[in-house]
Amino acid sequence: MLIHKLLLLLLAGMSGGRWLTTQAADGFRIYVNDQPAGREAFSVTKTEGRITWTGRASLELRSLLITIGSFTLITDAQHRPREAHVKATVGSSEQEIRTTFAEGKARNEITVGGTTTTKEDAVSPDALVVLSNVPFFLYEVLAQRVDFSRTGPQEFRIYVLPQIELPLTVRVKGRERVSFANRSDDLIHLELALAQPAGQTISMEMWMDDARRLIKLVIPGPLFIEVYREGYERPTERAAPKEYDAVEVTFASGEIALAGTLTLPRERSHPLPAVVLIAGSGPHERDQNVAGVKVFAQIAEHLTRHGFAVLRYDKRGVGRSGGRYETATTSDFADDAHAAVRFLRARPEIAPDRIALIGHSEGAIVALLVAARDPSLQAIVLMAGPATSGEEVVLEQQAYLLRNLPEKDRQERIALQKKILEAVKTDRGWEEIERAFPPEARASLAVARSPWFREFVRLRPLALLERL
Repeated sequence: MLIHKLLLLLLAGMSGGRWLTTQAADGFRIYVNDQPAGREAFSVTKTEGRITWTGRASLELRSLLITIGSFTLITDAQHRPREAHVKATVGSSEQEIRTTFAEGKARNEITVGGTTTTKEDAVSPDALVVLSNVPFFLYEVLAQRVDFSRTGPQEFRIYVLPQIELPLTVRVKGRERVSFANRSDDLIHLELALAQPAGQTISMEMWMDDARRLIKLVIPGPLFIEVYREGYERPTERAAPKEYDAVEVTFASGEIALAGTLTLPRERSHPLPAVVLIAGSGPHERDQNVAGVKVFAQIAEHLTRHGFAVLRYDKRGVGRSGGRYETATTSDFADDAHAAVRFLRARPEIAPDRIALIGHSEGAIVALLVAARDPSLQAIVLMAGPATSGEEVVLEQQAYLLRNLPEKDRQERIALQKKILEAVKTDRGWEEIERAFPPEARASLAVARSPWFREFVRLRPLALLERL
């Protein structure tokens, strides 16, 4: 149920020596929701007591192009940052950051659109350096700091350039065989948990080779990100023989056009029973890609092979669907699902009185809302849907995501989350909450103040179920 932000580590360090070595240029290919989305190139130069990482990168996220024209990070031999310089373009905005580290301070000079400001933050002496979004290539440096022989949590402090210091927890999961399209290798598997100011945790997984080079990185979430080192080709799906037809369709939900895929059994001599698949929270496209698994595509294929017509669609503002995802509420998603039902009823291949809904996670709540409006639906299936209120769901998720933090930090973050929920319900107390966040982190409160969240915390699934 959480909105995922990308905070991708740029971690620096390796041992120094009385020599100069430049690593040959290397790079990565980046994929977002199964589609090619960017590339990176980088090199590393080591001199006596000093290591310099340089590179460039580009990444496209939902039509927003992020280009790192140049990135330089300099550390000492003990992996402590000394200087950082970033020149980037985000959309049409040109940005530049120059940072120096000394005496427990990070001194930033930030230029956006020709206007320069300065900012100073306290940082831990051994903090690792972090930047939002790309590039990924300095994840290799983290491997130099991790003890691969330990299976328990290992704690680090990272500085989000040029914003805030956050805790990072790393766990070594062990060695495993990983298959690629062109090879198969034994790699070391690491799990990362990056705590966020609002209490969420971003989870990541990475696989390193014995030379401690980053081979593969995965960031699960609505934007499912995969990073592969050059020379390691991303696995491709095998095209199985199809026993059904897949038709690209569009249908109207009010003034918004939604796009989807309707799968139909090839052999059909009578109107078919039909199912509408309703995705969970987050900007999901029609296949609902979760951790690399196309959940809805698999469900649609299975049901269609057994005689059902199945409609799955991109959520509004996602993929090929119109509208704006960021302003949509759960009720809006219910309008869209109901529009999908009406679309199916109008098609000659479909039996209009034999339509069911399958909703996953928040989609289960959407299915309940639609069923309460439309008693002629044949059935609803609720997959991993909450039984408690939205408010209780948020607190339960926070407790789970924060389980690895020290008890004091965990209780402080849960208490802050409760204050945020109370402010959402009463629209009072926001000033005090904002003071608890550094200015550069207050943008993360936008989710809590969104129409979707205000409605979500008030939803009572059991009350909806009682109406059916």
